[in-house]
Amino acid sequence: MAITLRRQISDEEKKIVLARHGRQCFATGHAIPDGEPLQYDHIRAFASGGQSELDNIAPMCEHHNKAKGTLPLEDFRVKLELENFFDEGERLTLRHLLEHFKAKKMLQAYGESVQVTSNENKVHLENHNYTADF
Repeated sequence: MAITLRRQISDEEKKIVLARHGRQCFATGHAIPDGEPLQYDHIRAFASGGQSELDNIAPMCEHHNKAKGTLPLEDFRVKLELENFFDEGERLTLRHLLEHFKAKKMLQAYGESVQVTSNENKVHLENHNYTADF
């Protein structure tokens, strides 16, 4: 006998999700006004094997829930940040993107000097925050 996974959650489960997260869109954290429809999103998309379990469900506004589609939540958040970045204007470079991510605290540092030394078949990278051997 095949097991059928349910896609929707019950009204009781919706109350639990709402108590955990409040009326905040899980994609961006913005408040969802009382008059606006509240949707319940699979953090890991149902189409990608995400279960209809309370730990995988979060409230989202209708706009972001529809725009997310089957993207994993983190990929959708990156997509939103990239759209936000490109709304800043034309002729943007990678440096602008890195500055944008650093300002949003999505990136700790970039463009710092790194000391590189090599010895036989090994390479050593070092700066004040980072050390690596390859």
